[in-house]
Amino acid sequence: MLHIFSSEGRRLVKRSSLSELELGKGLIWIDAVSPDADERQAIQDLFQVALEIVEDDADIETSARIFLDKLDHLNVRADFLVELNGKITTEPVRFVIAENFLFSIHEEDLPIIRLVRMRSKADRRAWTSALQIVIELFALDVEQSADVLEDVYQSLKTINHRVLEDKKGSNEEAEEYIQLIAKEEEINGTVRRNLMDTRLVLSYLSREQTLGKELLTQVKIIQRDIESLDGHTSFIFDKINFLMDAVLGFINIKQNKIIKIFSVASVAMLPPTLIASIYGMNFEYMPELAQKWGYPFSLGLMIISVVIPFYYFKRKGWMK
Repeated sequence: MLHIFSSEGRRLVKRSSLSELELGKGLIWIDAVSPDADERQAIQDLFQVALEIVEDDADIETSARIFLDKLDHLNVRADFLVELNGKITTEPVRFVIAENFLFSIHEEDLPIIRLVRMRSKADRRAWTSALQIVIELFALDVEQSADVLEDVYQSLKTINHRVLEDKKGSNEEAEEYIQLIAKEEEINGTVRRNLMDTRLVLSYLSREQTLGKELLTQVKIIQRDIESLDGHTSFIFDKINFLMDAVLGFINIKQNKIIKIFSVASVAMLPPTLIASIYGMNFEYMPELAQKWGYPFSLGLMIISVVIPFYYFKRKGWMK
């Protein structure tokens, strides 16, 4: 599907088809969401630009992400955060940038790009260059990264309260905590990698001096925000490691309590075992065996030998 915009005065106006475009007059932005073969061919015939969907496992090197094609159009491959099927992930987007037109090609309809499309129709600011739109998209992506990190922190705070303050939880709940912590760790890693990707692109754009003074100032602000968020991801990683160690520590404490109970029970059962072993020996002369009170005496002796250790262990607090 193609979302087609062209400048009209200070605003970007949505067009219904490529035939409404006037090439060479103002800014043109075409957002291609999973374009079909006919749409790709139409774009190629009109602009000599091949719309190719980028792959998720594209090379992370700068030369593979940012390059000039044979028509000297700047090609940028960047990742944007998106929530798909309840999971935070990244969606690759390819930008083809020239002085007066911009192509954005991606498989999923990203909320950030959809938001900019909506704003462009109502915003009173002057949309004068393709790079202005691209940098606006990166600014919104960094804002979304900040929101996602805040959600991660709140989730970890909830887990922290349940684990460390309530000090409650069965083995099943401990397993749930570990799964939740692992999920937040994955989200934090995804955000950090996405920030690294954004910083890579913005560094290239500012280094190549392709930006005007106003856009360069905006890029520097975004870069400072990225540095701040990068530090926050490190803090969250430390908190995740602490909570994971805490949960595993509580699991070990519970296991040790169980082992302690079995150990105490084993020690308490040693005296009656010894008594039973003594009276089970096959000696000819054992006076108690010939007495009527011999059997109840041995039973009573074994019961006493069990009660005394258990009473002692309870006094020591070893039964808790």
